[in-house]
Amino acid sequence: MPRKKFSWKRATGISKIKRKIARETGIPTTKSGRKKKIKKIATGGGCALVVLASVLIIIIVIFILRWFKLKEKDHLKHRSWYRIIILMFIT
Repeated sequence: MPRKKFSWKRATGISKIKRKIARETGIPTTKSGRKKKIKKIATGGGCALVVLASVLIIIIVIFILRWFKLKEKDHLKHRSWYRIIILMFIT
């Protein structure tokens, strides 16, 4: 099916060169393509956010469990919260 519009970029071969460069380097030549690629790299395709969130939840649970474990000890009941946090990281 023939194209109906004339394109001087296609006629001179600029489009072909841009496609070839994009394929060889892996860098898109369009603005939207570059934005998508940067977003995908930054988020890891969306998977990195899920992994990061789950690791953060695990750390918070461990932090809370250690907090209550230290609070149960008699000699720590009258200490301030920031000293208990320091003891959590030391022990």
